[in-house]
Amino acid sequence: MALIHDYWIQLRAADEATATSNVVALVCLGNRSRTSPTDIANVDPVRCSERANAILAVHVRFQSDLEQTPAPPRFAADDQTIRSTLPAGIAAVKAIIAACVTGNKDAVLASSQAYAAVMIPTFTDALDHIDPSVVHD
Repeated sequence: MALIHDYWIQLRAADEATATSNVVALVCLGNRSRTSPTDIANVDPVRCSERANAILAVHVRFQSDLEQTPAPPRFAADDQTIRSTLPAGIAAVKAIIAACVTGNKDAVLASSQAYAAVMIPTFTDALDHIDPSVVHD
């Protein structure tokens, strides 16, 4: 549980997420809040690249930590979900970084939406089941 908890704390830091804001959602997805519509004007490829690189580092470290950590039997299903989804998430973050290099806001938005589709809700639900103490948004 500690591994999952620490991962989420690090990921929220990489997202620059707080209880009231989420920088990665703004600069990569164009969303000012969880319920606001997407606004392409908010997408910022340079800032998104910074956040995506920070997220990638957290994911890669987490994947390495997972390789060295067996899951308790009670979390076997969640562990399988996490281990099978994380590589696709890493690939999706790399696609965001590549899109950011182009400076094309539409490409950044599309790749960010693809990443969100990989990670939410399957991956985040598995993490929530293991450690519901961290808000996963």
